[in-house]
Amino acid sequence: MSRRLLWEDDVIKVIDNHTNDDNTLDNDISCILEEVDSGWIKCVPGQMPEDDKRYKGRKVINVLVTTANGEVTKVQRMYSNYSDKWYWGRIHGENKAWMPLPESYKEN
Repeated sequence: MSRRLLWEDDVIKVIDNHTNDDNTLDNDISCILEEVDSGWIKCVPGQMPEDDKRYKGRKVINVLVTTANGEVTKVQRMYSNYSDKWYWGRIHGENKAWMPLPESYKEN
């Protein structure tokens, strides 16, 4: 199955059509939204990039992050031999979630 982007206005329209008078979502749309995988992984212990088997053995991991102020940016997660800890490189503020970088563009 291929992945495709959805237009925000279209998603909002569908959700509005499935919102009850008390501002809760009807069962149909709630079930669908629970199954949608955004690809974002919450930044919590045990779910950090270094915990992902795709990056086993790496000391530098490039990922996308969503920051506390809602920005999305590419950043590195790096391991310091000196402090024996992982840290985020060149980013200010708290990161809320991360995801692997997408595949690079390739000409057909």
